[in-house]
Amino acid sequence: SSVSRLVKKLDFANYNDFKLNVSSYLKNLDYQNETPQAQDDLLTLLNKVSGMEMNVITQTKANLSMETLQRASDLLKAATYIDIVATDTNGAMADYLCHMLWGLGKIVHVYKEEDIQLYFSLHVPKDHLVMVISRFAFSQNIKRVVTNLAASQIPMIAFTIKEDSFLTRYATCVFYAYYEESSENLSKLVFYISLKFIFDLVCVILFSH
Repeated sequence: SSVSRLVKKLDFANYNDFKLNVSSYLKNLDYQNETPQAQDDLLTLLNKVSGMEMNVITQTKANLSMETLQRASDLLKAATYIDIVATDTNGAMADYLCHMLWGLGKIVHVYKEEDIQLYFSLHVPKDHLVMVISRFAFSQNIKRVVTNLAASQIPMIAFTIKEDSFLTRYATCVFYAYYEESSENLSKLVFYISLKFIFDLVCVILFSH
C-alpha cells in the first residue's frame, strides 16, 4: 500500500515500527512551553492554547487503537440505551457526550452521585451499554460499580489514562486519553482536550453509520 511504501522511504521497518517511534517522540513533547505565564499577552496565550490542543490531539491519535474504535463503534451501533458513570469534571464531560448521543438517536442517562451509581450498577438491564469515565480509577466506589457491572456481564466502554488501570481489567473496550504529568491544572486540561477528541471521534463514527 501507499502507507507501507511511505514508511519504508522514511527508513522504518514497518508501520508498527513507525507508529512506535512517532508515539515515543510525541510523548517527549515539552508541554511546559505551552504553560501560560503572567507576562503573556493575548496573542501569545492564543497561540499557546491552539498549539497545545494540536499537540494533544496528535498524541491522542497516535495512541488510538483501530481495534478499540471498531469495537466501540459496534457496541454503540447495537445499543439503544446508554448509561454514563462519571463524577465531578468527568460528569460535566459526560453531559456533553450525553447531548451528542441523544442527537444520534440514543437514549442516554448520566449518573454522577456515588450512591446512585452504586444502586444503578446492581440493577442494569441487560440491553444497556455503560460508559465509565475516570482518569485514575482510584475511587473505591468506581471499582465497586465496575465490578458489579462485570459480574452482570454488562458491556462497558471505559475512558481512562493508563493501561494498568483497574478499568482495563473489566471493561469490554478501553480508550486511553492522553495525560501529561506536569502542573495539575495543565494535566487536567490536557486530559479533557484528549477526552473530548475521543468523544467527538466516536460520535462522528456513529453518525457516519
